[in-house]
Amino acid sequence: MIHVFPSNRLEHLAGALATLLNVPAAAPLAPEHILVQHRGMQHWLSMQLAQHPQRGIAMNMQFPLPVRFMWTLIRTVLGEHVVPETSPYQREVLVWRIHELLGRAAVTAEPAFAEPTRYWQQQSERQQPLRRYQLAEELADLYEQYLMYRPDWIEAWDRGARGAREPAANEPLHWQGLLWRMLAREVPGHPVALLREAMRRLARPVSGLPARFFVFGVNSLAPLWLEFLQALSAQQGVDIFLLYLNPSNEFWQEAASERQVARRRAQWLDAHDSDAGFLEEVGNPLVTSLGQQGQQFVRLLADWADSETALFAEPEGSTVLAELQRDMLQF
Repeated sequence: MIHVFPSNRLEHLAGALATLLNVPAAAPLAPEHILVQHRGMQHWLSMQLAQHPQRGIAMNMQFPLPVRFMWTLIRTVLGEHVVPETSPYQREVLVWRIHELLGRAAVTAEPAFAEPTRYWQQQSERQQPLRRYQLAEELADLYEQYLMYRPDWIEAWDRGARGAREPAANEPLHWQGLLWRMLAREVPGHPVALLREAMRRLARPVSGLPARFFVFGVNSLAPLWLEFLQALSAQQGVDIFLLYLNPSNEFWQEAASERQVARRRAQWLDAHDSDAGFLEEVGNPLVTSLGQQGQQFVRLLADWADSETALFAEPEGSTVLAELQRDMLQF
């Protein structure tokens, strides 16, 4: 089952986690897996758990980063003989693969790659390797984001097609899809493909999966990863606890920013004589500044959660910060 714990206070989430950890796990000697966004959060959370009156100690816990833990789960589902320990598509590896690929004659002589080739070859011979490496870094960052948030583009490129809202063949950035296909042909089994295969495999029993794990303070996960977690919970019975910060206990998933409202008002006026019937209002600007990614994350959790335990608390005090936090909590 998927259990979600939203709160506007990180300390309350830490207290809830301490209480949850007091419930004995199925395998008492197995380590607890607590996914965190960065090592600073790991250190803070370890101290909070150790100082909590219900615990007094924090041991036999692992704090993997989300992407690394997901990769480990995929290896467990598909088998270590299928999935390598380190992904050849993680940024550090991908940079050097792209760097080498950009220097090949098959790429530099291809008209479709004229723009990226010109970018690094227009430098002096001494500066060209550095400029090519810098371009490879930028592209590795882009592909990493595409793998997380544009899996439809990745899968379209795999088919030799064009993703939704991707530049057309005659537009400057079309070469990104061509370069991706070259990377994927050389090393099959990128994360999106493996994730899809793992979700299909979850229809059958899988051994070696953790009975439960916790996701703490991670306020955004790619929709495809959330889909994988949902399948893991529904089909394999893994208990997943997501404890995340939410600044508001209101339904803000559809709250519109000032820019969004202005754009929709303009569209309304194109079809009507006046804005008399236009009723949409701007949401709290601090809440809407979290963006569509944050809204989508909260919306998907609301759709897929089997249980929700709200841990909101009204901020106290008369400071400007407290006033802003109260406005966000109930806007």
